[in-house]
Amino acid sequence: MAFQQFDDLRFSQQFVLWASRQWVVTGALPRWRERLLAGSFGRLGIPQAAPALGQLLSALTTAEDERVVFLRPCRSWLNEDESAYLAILAALQAGFNGIATERLGYWCRPQRLRQAYGAGRRVTALLSEAGLLLSPHVLNRQPAAAGCRLH
Repeated sequence: MAFQQFDDLRFSQQFVLWASRQWVVTGALPRWRERLLAGSFGRLGIPQAAPALGQLLSALTTAEDERVVFLRPCRSWLNEDESAYLAILAALQAGFNGIATERLGYWCRPQRLRQAYGAGRRVTALLSEAGLLLSPHVLNRQPAAAGCRLH
């Protein structure tokens, strides 16, 4: 299987993936994580996207079984989970809410699905307002499990 390369992504996809990887890797440093992401999203003019992203990832981290695997921020490739994650966000941004909900359901326990969906919609709406469009051509990526961890 060929890995998708980080450099082949659009800037908006790179940014969202980088921010998500940072959220996972800085979990032990919540104040630093908040400052880093608020500042980064702030530079794009959408500082309110940082807490929405945090809510999305928090909803995905509640699983006790298998977890979504995010690579370290320095990795130059994407794994299958990250590709599926970007596909879910692209579906939300493109208005394919049924597809996004179904795929989030692979990763979220039912009681967290509404939180993940709402937060994902807020993140993608803010990205859209800033002119940062995610590529809907990745919609064929499907998630495999539930929760978040760093690999």
